[in-house]
Amino acid sequence: MNCAHAEALLDEYVDCELSRRCELDLQTHLRDCARCRAALARLRNLSGAIRATGAVSVVPGFRERLMERIDAGAKPGWRRRDTAPLAMFLDETMPTDALDEFLRATRNAA
Repeated sequence: MNCAHAEALLDEYVDCELSRRCELDLQTHLRDCARCRAALARLRNLSGAIRATGAVSVVPGFRERLMERIDAGAKPGWRRRDTAPLAMFLDETMPTDALDEFLRATRNAA
């Protein structure tokens, strides 16, 4: 398994959605790859920070605006489906004024 393949599986790994075989292959790669371990740590930190925010109300249309802004800043090869679950979660939990801060943080991490 190479880094590109491993990084593509990290979201599913964190969510315990990988097959057992794929999970074992990824764990083997993570054991030997500091770069992918760091990517996994960043993902876990981001997930924990999002969960820690708690539920808040947002204005109608937030999800649509978020997806438009994500699309506008997308890099070549990026797949919109990668952030759709996050956008749906944020639609229910993130205050509107935190949108800019969230987008800045995700762009800086990339």
